[in-house]
Order: sequence, then structure tokens, then C-alpha cells
Amino acid sequence: LMYADLENCIKAKANFAVATLLMSYTENLGGLITGNLGLSGHSEAGFNAFLDYFSFNGNATYYKNFKIRFRDDGRPAEKEIGIYVAFRCGLIHEYFPKLPCIIHNNPDDVAHYVEKDAGIGWVDYQGQRTLRFHTNAYYRDFKNAVDKVIRQIFVQNDPGITTNIENSLMRVFGRKLIIPKD
Repeated sequence: LMYADLENCIKAKANFAVATLLMSYTENLGGLITGNLGLSGHSEAGFNAFLDYFSFNGNATYYKNFKIRFRDDGRPAEKEIGIYVAFRCGLIHEYFPKLPCIIHNNPDDVAHYVEKDAGIGWVDYQGQRTLRFHTNAYYRDFKNAVDKVIRQIFVQNDPGITTNIENSLMRVFGRKLIIPKD
């Protein structure tokens, strides 16, 4: 279902919706593999745990180590944030990344991306270095990360990840709804 939703949104040119879904799915799958899905205070750790499965052009730490430096207006100190804060938090809570950027896709071909395109990175745009979220490229790297998790479960028979996923799902689906009597 994740892939169908993403591909339909890409085809519909829903750039911000695709970016938001990709950030949410990255967090969700990270929560499953760490066993912390549904627990308060574990979102960033889960998100970053799933980024451990990502790679870009053979660089297994590209996404995990991607940092953005910025300065708030009128403040002298620089700050540095990663993908979780810059994109996930911004898109989920404000429907826009924390910093100015371009979010785009190639709606005519979901699998269309230039091999050198990182899902999140820097590009030259109208003569300026600009932060960019290329949803097709991030989707490519997301799918490759999912494939790694699937191999870890079904080929390597890793009982730790299987137990974590089961624990997460039992916690989420085991919740009891208390219905008011009024």
C-alpha cells in the first residue's frame, strides 16, 4: 500500500504530499525495526535507525550523515540539523520543511531520476546553491532500504528484527479503545 500511495501521489504531482508520506514512512518503518513504534519519545531514533538502511550511489552513510547548517534571522549562532528535524518535523508539523528548499518529482515516470540525484541534497538552481528534496530519488533509495530490511528478515532470518516488528505491531494493534458512555 505504501508504494501504491506514493506512486499515485507522484503521478498526481502532489510533491509535498509525497515528501510528507516518505518522511512518515521512514519514521514508521524505523519504529518497526527498532521495536519502538507507538512509544512516545522514540520517533527520531526510529527514523534514524531506518536511515541506516539507506544508501546513495554506494554511500551507506549519505542520508544518515546529511546535515544542514543555518542561522536564524538576527541570531549569530549557527545551528546544524539532520533530515529528521529539517524535513520530517517540518513537513509533518508545518507542511513545509524547516528551511527553504525545492520539493519536486517527475510525475510522468515514477522510476525517473538521474542516477546522480540524491533524494535530499544540494543543487544549483537559478544561479544559487539550493536545498532540494527530489521525491523520485528518495523513493528509489527508500525502496532499496525496504529491500534490505526484507532480506534481513527472510534471507538472513534475523530473529531480533522479527521480534521488534512483532512487538511493535502487538503494541499498536493491542490498544483498547475506551468508548464514552454518553
